[in-house]
Amino acid sequence: VVDVEAEDDIGLTTSDSDDAIVTLTDVLPEISVIKTANPTALDLPGGDVTFSVTVSNEAPEAITINALADDVFGPLDGQGSCQVPFDLAPEGEPGDSYSCTFTGAVFGPAGVFTNTVTASGSDDDGNDASASDDATVLLADPGILDPVKTKLTMYYAPSDLTGADRLTFNGYIQPETGEVFALPF
Repeated sequence: VVDVEAEDDIGLTTSDSDDAIVTLTDVLPEISVIKTANPTALDLPGGDVTFSVTVSNEAPEAITINALADDVFGPLDGQGSCQVPFDLAPEGEPGDSYSCTFTGAVFGPAGVFTNTVTASGSDDDGNDASASDDATVLLADPGILDPVKTKLTMYYAPSDLTGADRLTFNGYIQPETGEVFALPF
């Protein structure tokens, strides 16, 4: 509320008051996660894979990431170069992303091994945000599958794939069955 009083040059006075309402809208935090694996294919029985994780702030307000965990390898704090908690600056400013790497042993039967990392945190108003991403590793039996990345081209009739008639990807073909498998990029 503002109160104003005025007096003119002949001594007459006047006064008035008014108020204004300002509504503040809280900006909610938003983050993204990108996870990659290197290598993306291993011969059986498997071996060590280096996973890279990048967490980015997608909002104009800073956020503190208090948890970074993998569904297979557990909490990542202290694994490889991963350290939690960490602060992310507002989007577009220096420090708006954080990257780390860790190594995990990937073993199992032939097939695709997929694991997911999740980051979660909160802003200074206590609003929470989380995001996840996965990475895949092909475990191949060298006697059955050829895990060498090969550029394959598949053709579709226009009714099968709207707007395109060709799809090119990295993958392999299982010789015995002719099945086509795509490899992650």
